[in-house]
Amino acid sequence: MEKNRPMIGVAWMLASGFSFVALNAIVRYMGNDLPAAQNAFLRFAFGCVFLLPLIPRLRAEGITPRALRLFGLRGVLHTAGVVCWFYAMAHIPMAEVTAIGYLNPILVTLAAALIFGEKLSTRRLVAILVALVGAIVGEFVSSQRGLGYVIMSAQGTFDTVRVFAALFILAIMGMVLYGALVLLERRATPWRNDPSH
Repeated sequence: MEKNRPMIGVAWMLASGFSFVALNAIVRYMGNDLPAAQNAFLRFAFGCVFLLPLIPRLRAEGITPRALRLFGLRGVLHTAGVVCWFYAMAHIPMAEVTAIGYLNPILVTLAAALIFGEKLSTRRLVAILVALVGAIVGEFVSSQRGLGYVIMSAQGTFDTVRVFAALFILAIMGMVLYGALVLLERRATPWRNDPSH
């Protein structure tokens, strides 16, 4: 049995993080010189080089036709996502793309509740709201449009009315999203509201 070696896992995660930063920097540097689809192809082509040695082992394990179909579907969806990501990297500021990318776990959490009926605890709901606030704060710093930008530019010109209008819109959005998440949680976990349980 293999020993639990958390430091090796941390090292791999750090290497992964640095690799993604380098990848994003290269894509941003190239801009529109190379289309997003070709960028994605090159990424996957280099990835295949590292996966080729694993193919005999995977064949020995035996993969069911259903698993192959699911892997194929995952590959198509992942490729579409990567092409969209590279396109975004070439057209909007990198900080903005990264801030939007950090919302991925939130979207996965919501999809898990909607599609698989997973339970959304109060802690998860709070985490979702905090993540949305974090994305807005990121927009304060780096964006050239959006509510965060409106607040920052209005503050610079002492336009109090615009600041409060943007904050009011944010508050309404927050309340609507929170209400939607509460309704989603009630729908996904009907047993929580059932007094017989």
